[in-house]
Amino acid sequence: MPGVPGAPGGAPAAAPGAAPAPSGGAAAVVNYARWIYKRGGAKYAFVLDKNNHVIQIEAIGLENRKVKTKKGLTFGFPFDKVIRTYGMPDSYEIGGNSITMRYLLKYKLVLRLNRLGPDKPHVVTGILVAAAKS
Repeated sequence: MPGVPGAPGGAPAAAPGAAPAPSGGAAAVVNYARWIYKRGGAKYAFVLDKNNHVIQIEAIGLENRKVKTKKGLTFGFPFDKVIRTYGMPDSYEIGGNSITMRYLLKYKLVLRLNRLGPDKPHVVTGILVAAAKS
């Protein structure tokens, strides 16, 4: 569907973005495009750099056993299984019913967990894989 945001062959779901370089020095700009697809009970986002190389893939959902990490972790896995599988994260954030766990140093992985109801454990609802710097 050419021209339809997020559709194969269509326009990016969000227009190409620009972010200032983290150096704080010269006004260097990093360009990227984000493509979003919805398939099989999950939403997928692909971030491409200015050379159209995929630098990040994110999957968000509640159920889709095809989406899993190298170690087999998938949507719905509880917090304790994340810790048993990957150990303590490099860093984490807790906000409301959401936990973001970063395993970037060793695995280039970020997991988002949410509590889906009162008295329910936090479970994986987002899996993000980032490319290693080359």
